Amino acid sequence: MRRHWLGARYWAAICAVVAVLGGMAFAAFAQDDGEGPEKVREKVRFLLKSPVLHGAKVGILAKSLATGEVLYRRDADQPLIPASTNKLVTGAAALDILGPKYKFKTEVYVDPPMGGDGGVAGNLYVKGYGDPSITVEEAWLLAHQIYGHGVRAVAGDLIGDDSFFEPVRFYESWGFKTPRSYSAPMGALSFNWNTLQAYVAPATAAGQPAHVTLNPEGDYYTLDNRVVTCEQCRTILSLALGTRSAVVSGKNRRGIGADDDVRVGARSAAAGAVVDEKPA
Repeated sequence: MRRHWLGARYWAAICAVVAVLGGMAFAAFAQDDGEGPEKVREKVRFLLKSPVLHGAKVGILAKSLATGEVLYRRDADQPLIPASTNKLVTGAAALDILGPKYKFKTEVYVDPPMGGDGGVAGNLYVKGYGDPSITVEEAWLLAHQIYGHGVRAVAGDLIGDDSFFEPVRFYESWGFKTPRSYSAPMGALSFNWNTLQAYVAPATAAGQPAHVTLNPEGDYYTLDNRVVTCEQCRTILSLALGTRSAVVSGKNRRGIGADDDVRVGARSAAAGAVVDEKPA
């Protein structure tokens, strides 16, 4: 993201939404240095002539928070995909509604009673509240915290609960769906950013299968390794998910490692499988 500081006495904020066909975007921020609104408009027009915006669709609406005056407007009602500039609005809303001291929580429940030996006759439940930071390392910590509370064995099921969020995982207004990791679905119980990574290392000789490992590991997805080591070729990898399989295919040049990632659709099940794998 490129940032350009605009002088404007009358600006307290500016929201610029830029959807760029070529993959670049910028956001403009306001700063009070005594310049009037017309000077600000001139600077915005200058920025919009930048070569990085060639072929881009731009929507801008800038208002003075003091007077409500519209300082600049261009295709403000045109629906666009905001891309990373949306983080500005999301971050501001989170700070305003939740506050800077807000902490995400993840709760664990068991069906009573729990035996004196730490055995749970029923199920163990993991309920998520939107924590985006639960990774492999955090799953280990969660498993050890469960152990620290006396749980030694669970006779029933390990159940992931992501009902805190609405059931919608992907909005059609976002446009086309992609398996890439940057378009992972939302969920109240997310794990490893709802993505699966494949790490590939070439074999010692061309024609042999490459060595592939998945992150996170576990038995929820079965690895289907179709990557072949080559001598003089370009490394090309593809990671696709089936219902319970991870298919890694392509070519890996000898002497060069590589990796790829893909989004995970079955969030709660995958998260629960990883927690279940962690030894006490």
